[in-house]
Amino acid sequence: MSEKQNDVIEVLTRDHRRLEALLSELTSTSEPQERRRLADELTVEVLRHSVIEERHLYPEVRRRVPGGTEIADKVIIDQTEVDKHLHRLATADLSGADFEPLVTSLMEDLDAHIRDEENYLFPSLTDHFESDDLVRLGERIESAKREAPGEGLTDRVRDHLGRDGPGRD
Repeated sequence: MSEKQNDVIEVLTRDHRRLEALLSELTSTSEPQERRRLADELTVEVLRHSVIEERHLYPEVRRRVPGGTEIADKVIIDQTEVDKHLHRLATADLSGADFEPLVTSLMEDLDAHIRDEENYLFPSLTDHFESDDLVRLGERIESAKREAPGEGLTDRVRDHLGRDGPGRD
């Protein structure tokens, strides 16, 4: 694997394309069970992505990028809007009339989050991090993605899906 493929920008950009592909699949099917499966998969992937960014990326951005606190705060606000839509999607009737407007809103907010990261945050990373630091951060994020979901992610997924997990009342 080349160094560029482990660069944090490449790692997170691949995540963004994966999220967009899942959303595209969700909008292209009309079968309620497939919609539920894709909605749940999208929710897990979005939450995994955001938890990893919150734990690994944003603290570095706040420390090392001039104006990094404002940049991180903006993408976190975008993420909060995405999270609200995911929560509604978790309990929505995916065969009902609410599905299309809900998914359209989700698409708009997820797109805004991705655009903010790719157009503002990522250029700041290349301006203020050495390429070795970007690779190390990318490898740390890849490692976090491979690990079993931590309790924080598991709890967030359960909360967003509005469901109890195994052993929960």
